[in-house]
Amino acid sequence: YTLLHSMADLQNINNGLSGHYALAQSLDASGVGSWVPIGTDGAGNTNGSGFTGTFAGLGHTISDLTVDMPSVSNVGLFGVLGNGGTIRGVGLIGGSITGSSVVGSLVGYNVGGAINNAYATGVVSGTTLIGGLVGVNGGTIGSAYATGAVNGPLGNVGGLVGENDGTINDAYATGAVTSTGLFAGGLVAFNAGTISNSHASGTVNGTVYVGGLAGATGVATAIESSYATGVVTGSGDNVGGLVGANDGSITESYATGIVVGLGHYVGGLVGNNIAAGNIQIIRSYATGSVTGSSQVGGLGGINQSGAG
Repeated sequence: YTLLHSMADLQNINNGLSGHYALAQSLDASGVGSWVPIGTDGAGNTNGSGFTGTFAGLGHTISDLTVDMPSVSNVGLFGVLGNGGTIRGVGLIGGSITGSSVVGSLVGYNVGGAINNAYATGVVSGTTLIGGLVGVNGGTIGSAYATGAVNGPLGNVGGLVGENDGTINDAYATGAVTSTGLFAGGLVAFNAGTISNSHASGTVNGTVYVGGLAGATGVATAIESSYATGVVTGSGDNVGGLVGANDGSITESYATGIVVGLGHYVGGLVGNNIAAGNIQIIRSYATGSVTGSSQVGGLGGINQSGAG
């Protein structure tokens, strides 16, 4: 492993994206004037295959990193984590990350890498595909959390991840999520993969497809042993305490937050349970009060499949 003693050393990873690195100490990033997200060229393009090596934080932190790239995609400490890349044992304290699309505090785009024992507390802003920790996850995330507020006017905004195409386990988010576009979730905006043993407690404010845990889920996806406790508000349709619109399976999960939807399909657990292929909601419940315009339910606003 190459030991990293400074932010300059950390930035230099871009010259060796398949190497093995470890933080020698916690770093103060407040004096960093500009940052090229690791694994990119700084203009939103992937550098090679992104970061495919190993980054071990060894429990150290990086504090007060500010990245202001409002017209650039793939923005974060790491812009692109490639297939086989690993990030573990690091925390990002404070600071703020701003990009265009695919933006996260730690990683913008996780193509197929592994993120473990990592967290972030700073604010994340962009236009779409914005997450408190990762913008888009195509790999694995485990034992991770984010506590900062997340904002994105064009949608796909999540407290931890903007869009999950991979696996999230043992993770949580507590930051407020705000979007005026489609898909907003306390943990994940749109889930196209698996979420297990995870939770979210932040308030979620969105338009259509708004959920305390996930704004919406895709076909053949899964949410298992997870919950949401935050207040959920949507100005349009498909608003739920756990999931706004569900097209996958939900097992042993629950929601306790207040749900307010100004449109159709508003539910304490799921706003719209589409669930093609007879995929069901199993051993799950909701306890929060629910207010909506039409097709409102304590568990689901409309159920087109099954619940057990």
